[in-house]
Order: sequence, then structure tokens, then C-alpha cells
Amino acid sequence: IGKVRRLYGGFILLRTEKFFSIIQKGINMAEASKLPPSASSSGAEGSAVGSRYFVRDDTHCFVACQISELLVDGKKCFVRNLKNESQTQRLVNVQDLEKYPLISEEERDSPPDNMLFTKDFHEAGVLDKVRTRFAIGNQYTYAGSVLVRVQSFNWAMEKDTEDLMLNSANAAAKGSVDLGSMRAGLYTFLEKHLSLLHVERRQTIFLGGVCGAGKSETMKQCLDYVGFTRSPQSSSQEPQETEGPSRDYRRHFAAVARVLETFCNARTSVSQNSSRCARVTKVWLDEKTGYVLQTLTNVHLLEKYRVVARLEAERNFFIFYTLLFGTSMEFREKYKLVKVSARPDDSCVGGIPMLEASSPKAKAKWTKRFENLKEAWASLSLTDDDIDSVVSLVAAVLSISSIRFENKDVPGKGRVASINAFSKPHLENAAFLLGVDTEALFLALTVNKPRGDGVAMDLNASEATRARDQLCCDLYGNCV
Repeated sequence: IGKVRRLYGGFILLRTEKFFSIIQKGINMAEASKLPPSASSSGAEGSAVGSRYFVRDDTHCFVACQISELLVDGKKCFVRNLKNESQTQRLVNVQDLEKYPLISEEERDSPPDNMLFTKDFHEAGVLDKVRTRFAIGNQYTYAGSVLVRVQSFNWAMEKDTEDLMLNSANAAAKGSVDLGSMRAGLYTFLEKHLSLLHVERRQTIFLGGVCGAGKSETMKQCLDYVGFTRSPQSSSQEPQETEGPSRDYRRHFAAVARVLETFCNARTSVSQNSSRCARVTKVWLDEKTGYVLQTLTNVHLLEKYRVVARLEAERNFFIFYTLLFGTSMEFREKYKLVKVSARPDDSCVGGIPMLEASSPKAKAKWTKRFENLKEAWASLSLTDDDIDSVVSLVAAVLSISSIRFENKDVPGKGRVASINAFSKPHLENAAFLLGVDTEALFLALTVNKPRGDGVAMDLNASEATRARDQLCCDLYGNCV
């Protein structure tokens, strides 16, 4: 596993049966003569009141319960959660219980380091013990000769990050690895491959996984470690003289991540803060000092169509709500955002609920996000003209998406697209923000003019709407 240069962060989100098969495969690889299982978990001695089993649960996959009452037919029973005696009883099938008996009560509080020696060797027992080990800080669990690592950035975070980075760098230099810390393994992994740059001039780390697995957070920690240990401005080591201006790359990486999160992240049905882009970050290091010389981040927006079309339970990119609900009235008047509506079908915002938009708690959240965005722009040394250009493009997208077309019968042309009095202010605002003539923008949305000497064709309302949506996606793509 250590030789494969890939990181899959996050708790196991794949099917629990597949996860259990991985552990079972590792146990099967062990030599039975040297590492025999200590007990068998083929079943329990009948189902009676007080018997303990693992029961499927929507939140925790499985929970430990005991039978509190058996029904007359003996096919169903009531069970109570062992960790919460006051919880309402649940009615389950006895046949389902018998698949996952709880044999060893001691292992619930003190699970073994190797699942080869567990007495509750079944899907529910193994998952419960791996979860228990993770909860007490042991993210590594052996399954025979296979080492399983569980990591989640949403549950446990180290406090003394800088000390951990230095200790991990020193441990990697000595060839030792600290398996007891949540992020020490990641930092040691990075240091190992950074130290190979003098042998192999290029090192590539690929971060992959399902949605919500922790790819973005892993990337942040990777770049934070590189910025801390390879930047003379942020490292606690004595800075060495380098050619050219030096920069605190740790702050630089954090600022880039904050900007990308605002422009490329959105709420989906799976995650509250999901990255909808692919990022490739290149870092060049000085051969003599090992410090960062320059960086380059390429962003590939995967869902430009999200600007104009989304599922009902999903939201648009965070930047739209940040500008609409996290800025002052003076700011919104400057960028013509006052008349942009968040009601359904009025703009690309798409009918965000009031609790997520204009409630006091929501406004505080969006205001804080905008303040963080301004701090990130300042850290990246963006000029006022650069910021004005980006904000103007996003505001223009909001205004253009508010334009509504209707068909109008014109003699000799048939049904052509036109805008009503409600949409005219949005057209004028968009033209102002883009620095173009209002009539030219209207013709760009309602007339299809091929390049060269082709004949221009007037579009109807539905065709003009598609042209409007395409323009919004293209403009937003230029922002990113």
C-alpha cells in the first residue's frame, strides 16, 4: 500500500459488504497455522430476551442491541440500543438478528488490533470494532497482513498542526512513521516523496475517491504541509537566501483554496460543500534549498451547466449567494444586484429557501464568507481592477439569467424573441457590467449570425433562452 502513490481520504463510503470482503481477504492471506482465529462467530445459542445482536441502522450501519421482548410467533422481537437505554424500542425480524450475534462484550470497549482475532467475525462486528478504534484515535486496523486505514477530516482534527508537521518531517527523515496520529501518516507520506526529488525529478500525487471522501481537504493539508516546510517565510527553520522575492506559500495556498471553494463549490444532494471542479497544482522547488520557487494551479470546471440548471435539492455555486446575501447595499447597487431576485425561475439562483438566504443566521454566514474572500484576494495581491472585473462578470451572469423572452409575431419573419418591460432593466445592467452596448447584447441573444457572409436568423423565445444560458455558462467559465 505504501508503494502506491495514491491517497483515498475519508471514511469508507462504499458498500459495507465490499469493505468487509477486503478485511476478510486480508485474513484469508494470513497463515492459518501461525495466526489461527481465537473463536468462531457462526451464531448464538438461540434468540431469547436479553440476547445481544447487531442491528442495521441508517446512521451507523450497525448498532449493538439486546432483545427486550419476543412476540408470540417468535419471528419478530423488540430490541433496545445498548448505548441508549431510553431510546424507543424497534421491531425487527429475528432471522435478521441471527446473522450478526454479539459474542464478545469486552471487544466493544477494547477491540483487538487485528481483526483476525475478533470473536465477532462478521460484517457488523468488524465494522463496529473499526469504528470504535477510530473513535478512540486508532485509525489503523490490521486484517491479517492487510493494513486498513480510516480517516475523516470532519470528525477529528489535530490541534498542534505545526508541531505535528515538524515531527512528521523529522520522523520521515529517520525512516519512522507515527501511526497514532490522524494526519501524521499523510505528512510522512508527503515528506517521503518530497525527499525523492533529488533522485526522481518529478513526483506526482493523485487524490481520488467518491464524493465527500475528503479529496479537497486532503489537498489542502498536502499544500499546507509543503507551504510550511518549504517556505522560508512560514517555516520555523532558519530561512536561507534565495534568488528572487520570497513568499509565504502557506498563506498563498490557503488563499487559493478559499477562492476556489467560493467559485467552484456548491451544495449537492450528497454534500453540503462539494467541489465541482478538478484541480491540478504544480509546485516547483529549488534544488539547493528545497524551498518553493513558484506554483501553478489549473482548474477545470466540471459543471458549468450548474449555473443555469440544477436538481431540485441542489444549489448553485457559492459565489452567487455570497454576492447577493453577504454584501452591503452599496456594493449591490454598484454591481446592479439590487433587482436580482432569488425567487424560483427569476434568476440562476433558482429559488433558494429563505432560511438559506435572508435569515439572520444565513446572512451572517454569507457575510463571513465574503469577508474571507476579500482577505484571500488581498493575500493573492489582486488589484482592485482585477477584483472589479471578476465581480462584474459574476454580476453580469446574474443579470443575464434574469432576462425572460417571449415570442412576438413580426410580418415576414414569423415568431421572434423579444423581452418584456420587466427584463429590460436586467438587459441594461448586464450591458453596463460587460461594457457593451445594450442593443449589441440584445442582438447577441436573439439573432444567430454565422461567421463570414452567412445569413443572420432571428431566434424564437426558446432558442433565445438556450443562447442566454450558454452565454451565462461561458461568462462564468471565464471567471474561473
